[in-house]
Amino acid sequence: MALLHVHQRPCWSQTRFSPRQCIWDGGKYLRKVPVLKEYYPELGDFICGTLEVGSETLTTALNELKKISPSDDLPYIIEVFKALNRHLTLEVNSATNNLPYTS
Repeated sequence: MALLHVHQRPCWSQTRFSPRQCIWDGGKYLRKVPVLKEYYPELGDFICGTLEVGSETLTTALNELKKISPSDDLPYIIEVFKALNRHLTLEVNSATNNLPYTS
């Protein structure tokens, strides 16, 4: 199994992550999900193509939400909820646009 080294952040208990635990690109609000583009911008083809690491999704925002702790600051928590709202809105709009037309 491939492991990626990511520079330590205070909220992480580890510095090595599997590709499934990371994303390639995502919002500035992300603190707890490793965003690899910040660390390895020149390796985008390898990370996205070979390791199949994708960019931010609704699941990413949910994972960030699950990792909120009581010590996290309120502005950060607000940004996580805003991101979650954006993703949910996109999901609903996408689902609505794919409904069959009835008159």
